[in-house]
Amino acid sequence: MKQLSVSLKAVTFAVSMAAASMSQASTTNLGSIGPDTPYSNYFSIERLGAFEDFYTFSLLAPGSFNDRRTITFTIDEAFNQVRSGFNGLTRGLFSAATNTEIEASSNIEHGQVYFYNNLAAGDYYFKVSGEGWKAADFVPDPRYNALINISAAPVPEPETYAMLLAGLGVLGTVIKRRSNSF
Repeated sequence: MKQLSVSLKAVTFAVSMAAASMSQASTTNLGSIGPDTPYSNYFSIERLGAFEDFYTFSLLAPGSFNDRRTITFTIDEAFNQVRSGFNGLTRGLFSAATNTEIEASSNIEHGQVYFYNNLAAGDYYFKVSGEGWKAADFVPDPRYNALINISAAPVPEPETYAMLLAGLGVLGTVIKRRSNSF
């Protein structure tokens, strides 16, 4: 009976160590974002140990063929803490359909703003990963802040350029006639 108790304790210890060593992962769905619906949200996330956080979203088909979206992604370590922080904090934007990076992941610089332009309709996700640490138990867990803005940036239709050229042509004709009449 005593040997069973020791074996049970060993198994319990092994399982708890395995669970503690697993990385944390969370997924936040930002939803579907249409061409006329700008999106903005602020996240403040505490992470201790290894983690991967995913922010998924869908860009809906634009109203115009030339309509493209711009995404700004601002991320930094909260309060620039000295007694807690992150090792290897990285971010990347991926296409969910092909699971490929839109831009290569890179280390995050404090307060850096990342721009992603001309994204077509489709499913995407941001991935933020790293390892949080702290110097002592009384120190708060490390925290990162993320601000995500998605907005439409319509590109003028060809008809718009044709109207502009026609208007300039009319102005040129009027100016030439006035200069000839004097």
